[in-house]
Amino acid sequence: MKDYEAMFEPVLLATRKWDAEGIRSMCVSHHFYMRGTVAQYTDMLNYVKENDPTPENIYNVANDILNYTDPNEDQTVTNIMYIIENEVVRTSYEIKENAEWTAWNSSRK
Repeated sequence: MKDYEAMFEPVLLATRKWDAEGIRSMCVSHHFYMRGTVAQYTDMLNYVKENDPTPENIYNVANDILNYTDPNEDQTVTNIMYIIENEVVRTSYEIKENAEWTAWNSSRK
């Protein structure tokens, strides 16, 4: 791509969110976290409330869920991460004009 073409590229923003209720519903529907205490479960849900769904945070929650899930459920941390990503995390997108494009276009008037 030529340098001047880069100024025409839009700025793409992605906002990712999750919530404790989504994690709770996922755990119930998949029979996760059946071996943890109420305090442990509450701590995990509070972690979700206080953190964004980055890959590292999704891993931390999935690993915690795995540690308190019945081993007979035959789950892996990566499978739980996949389920969190697909059932709980919501991503919204926003497209903004590139500031250089806006300035260039305004100067042409």
